[in-house]
Amino acid sequence: MIGLLVAVALLPLLKASAPQYFPSVSGFTNPVDCQGVVCGEGEFCRENKCLRVTAPNTLGVPVGNV
Repeated sequence: MIGLLVAVALLPLLKASAPQYFPSVSGFTNPVDCQGVVCGEGEFCRENKCLRVTAPNTLGVPVGNV
């Protein structure tokens, strides 16, 4: 248990000493794409267009007790 805590405590030091082995990833952000584009809630930007996160409902609303 103590060994695991020591290993976790050393991870930031390892990243600082050798950053090429621990690349940083930035979620949905792409610095080249989408500069100045602001998307609404439930959307993300790709190639300067806002895209919905959820798939469209192609079945429509059900009618009756089926």
